[in-house]
Amino acid sequence: MATPQIAGACAPFNIENSLGPNLRVVAVLGDNMVPTLKGGGVDHLIVRPTHQYEGEGIYAVQSAYGKVEIFRAQNVGGGNIALLSDNATYRRRDVSVEEFNEMVLGIALHQLHRLRVDTPIVFARCA
Repeated sequence: MATPQIAGACAPFNIENSLGPNLRVVAVLGDNMVPTLKGGGVDHLIVRPTHQYEGEGIYAVQSAYGKVEIFRAQNVGGGNIALLSDNATYRRRDVSVEEFNEMVLGIALHQLHRLRVDTPIVFARCA
């Protein structure tokens, strides 16, 4: 697949190879965060790895089946964290803070949206 060409003094680069050791790109695959995030590889998140709840936000977690899932996490008291989906067809799921800390992979810092799903995530680095 060819990298899109960007005119002028800008050089394209693939963000997935440019983040460094402390950030990851995670594809949004499911529809549980629609309309905020689109699944199917259209939206991606820049995620900072963490192994604990760091306050309300959007997190990447590993399901019991080994699948990476995206949820909005919120402390609901009593030592519990609510895993929320923005898509109203999905129900809230409560887990203990300890269980959350075992399943969390990272906290989302930024959303990336692909205009076309058949191209790599490319940004322009300009001089």
